[in-house]
Amino acid sequence: MKTFTLFIISLFVCLSSYALQGLTGIHDPSTIMKRNGVYHVFGTGAQIYHLTSTDLINWTTASMVFASGTWPSWINTYVTDFAGTFRAPECV
Repeated sequence: MKTFTLFIISLFVCLSSYALQGLTGIHDPSTIMKRNGVYHVFGTGAQIYHLTSTDLINWTTASMVFASGTWPSWINTYVTDFAGTFRAPECV
């Protein structure tokens, strides 16, 4: 019985987890959303960063939501002293 228990434990110890690959560092990530078989996540920064994945392991940088240094004019109306840094974007 002791040998069998050790065997079972060794099976679980030998299992490895998948490491994320590609660009994985993103600050204040949004909820991960899936559309047409592709996962999307958005993050904080001087732009709204956008990463995509088809398997939740390998991530690729997608096009930014706004071109660098640009944003819709209405933001300046509602956010006084907006300097172009977006915080914790969320898509619904």
